[in-house]
Amino acid sequence: MIDKAKQILGIEPGQTTSDGMITLEVCRCVGACSQSPLVVVDEVNYGRMKPTKFTKLVEKVLSDKADA
Repeated sequence: MIDKAKQILGIEPGQTTSDGMITLEVCRCVGACSQSPLVVVDEVNYGRMKPTKFTKLVEKVLSDKADA
């Protein structure tokens, strides 16, 4: 998942996209092992993440933030 995130976002863990909309962070535990792999966006957990699902989530996040 990290490799897919780096590919889609064009950044490394600890960096923020040039538009300032997304920061990629890696953490070891958020207490949701049964839902792994897990992505957290604005304090909302998205579990059982797959690369294609992640791509759609990023597109939605960027669209929602652009509309705000």
